[in-house]
Amino acid sequence: MPVKVEWYNTDQTAFYVRYTPGWTWDEHHKAVRHVQDLRAERHLSMSFCIFDMSGTTIPIGSPVGPHYTNPPRESFITMVVDSMFARTIIQITIRALRKTHLFQIVGTREEANLLLEERLAQ
Repeated sequence: MPVKVEWYNTDQTAFYVRYTPGWTWDEHHKAVRHVQDLRAERHLSMSFCIFDMSGTTIPIGSPVGPHYTNPPRESFITMVVDSMFARTIIQITIRALRKTHLFQIVGTREEANLLLEERLAQ
């Protein structure tokens, strides 16, 4: 499965979404819907997530913007992106959507873990 959703922590209050090479936008949308469904089942009012795209590329053939799903305002999404091209595209999209308060882009899983742990502790 090119996009895998799992709980980040044992409290089931945060998610870890792992993208593997070859993922598609359809698989991305399924994963986002799965996160939304799990969040609703647990009655979580916000999303704390790591989207780990390290080692992958953004699929060609479709603009990034239409694939964006608006998370709740209090959410915190950390994206692990090690491709400079993908990172640039994602940053431009986030700025264009005026959602810089919701997203943090980092280069490693370790950085993402630290940021998410800090946010969960608040």
